[in-house]
Amino acid sequence: MDSAFGLNSPDFLQKKIERLKTALGEANVLMDRQVTERDEARAQLDALKRENEELKRQIAEGGSVATFESQPPVIEPALEAELRERIAELERDSLQARPPDVDPQLKERIDSLQRDLDGARRDLEDSRRETDTSRRDSETARRDAEAARRDADDARTAAAAAAQAVQAAQAAPAVAGRRPPADTDLPAPGPFVSQEVIRDALENDNFVLFCQPVFSLHAERITQYELLLRLRDPQGRLVRPFGFLEPADRYGLMAEIDRWVVHHALELLARDSTGDLRLEVNLAGQSLGDPELTAIIEQQIAMTDLDPARLILEVSENVAAANLADCERLAKRLRGLGCGFALDDFGSTFASFRHLRDLPINFLKIDGDLVVTVTESRTGQLTIKSLVELAKGLGAETVAEYVSDDQTLEFLRDQGVGYAQGYRIGRPRPIEEVLGPHAAQEPQPQPPRRVERPALGIGDDELGEANEANEPNEGFQYPDEPREQFHGPGGSGITPSETI
Repeated sequence: MDSAFGLNSPDFLQKKIERLKTALGEANVLMDRQVTERDEARAQLDALKRENEELKRQIAEGGSVATFESQPPVIEPALEAELRERIAELERDSLQARPPDVDPQLKERIDSLQRDLDGARRDLEDSRRETDTSRRDSETARRDAEAARRDADDARTAAAAAAQAVQAAQAAPAVAGRRPPADTDLPAPGPFVSQEVIRDALENDNFVLFCQPVFSLHAERITQYELLLRLRDPQGRLVRPFGFLEPADRYGLMAEIDRWVVHHALELLARDSTGDLRLEVNLAGQSLGDPELTAIIEQQIAMTDLDPARLILEVSENVAAANLADCERLAKRLRGLGCGFALDDFGSTFASFRHLRDLPINFLKIDGDLVVTVTESRTGQLTIKSLVELAKGLGAETVAEYVSDDQTLEFLRDQGVGYAQGYRIGRPRPIEEVLGPHAAQEPQPQPPRRVERPALGIGDDELGEANEANEPNEGFQYPDEPREQFHGPGGSGITPSETI
């Protein structure tokens, strides 16, 4: 790489060659001028020689016997003297007209310039070859770095999956013998669907909307629903969210899917006769910078004249942290339209605490992994208390996810949490069963039944877990599906179970 800079750089050598060419050209012009003068002197000398020969011939002929009437020629002495003087003058002129030799210093200068020019050309060629070699080495190093980066990303993804598996394994003993059989509403995980199946679902409305109720702990009733997405394959079977959301993220189709869900959510709100329904819609990372999304919201709100606050758009914490600038612009745009904005899975990584001041938030949805073990973990209790205080300082409401039993619901109410969501409130159901024209009234959950337990002290987590393992199963239910977060290109952070 050193040959690309300094005295051996191609640019420097090229300029040196140009200067040498200019000097060599000037020397050649001067040399041509001397050669021309030499040729002119030689021509003049040849003319003088010819004139001298002619005079000599005339003298010789004048001294010979003349044929003119057989009389001998008579040469006047004065004429002969004049001719001889002319011959001598011509000889002197011929000596003075001898062509000058080329200046030896000039010839040496020309030879030196030519040698420098040839050397500079060789240096230029060497420098160019070294530059090409360095460029090829740089390209090879860049490709190796990209390959290493991809390997690191794959390793990081595998490590994250392993960490989640370890965390799930560690949490399993706390609820040993209490977890119900797996949910059979959806088929078992299978292969991913193709890009064509997803596009066909977008074009032919083969997506199916489910909804899960959100219970207000202040109003003591269900006030809103979170929309969840399923896909019906060509055989009419429902596909698990991970089976189509992961390839949709890989093919860059998440923004189109989010627009489809938002459009149908606004249609549901427009058809609601009560005017009290509120719907939550999750957004993927690809939708944060999508201008068509806000255009759809603005257009449908203007056409239907519905209250925009009834639409709440959610972005998970890790997606917001990875796309902060786009998330901030979208949140401000939505607040300008009057829509609600929620930060989902809050507290899962604490990655966005320092960015909260830049996001206009209406709801902080507390990560379900914190909620599901809150009655056994002193650390979890303190974390939720701090999140509630933080939300109050920001003027936002808190929503606790994965609420699965009475004791958790009671604790959340005591801590001032505003809303609860989970199996204790209601399972996800098809949207037609809940909000259709002939839908039955959503049953309101019964008030939580107090369960007396000793207060947890700091460091009592293990004791609490041991006590919990020995208690009977009293209505314990796990959330809709275990969250299997994955990160597509650009870190979209899709949550295929409880989000769209």
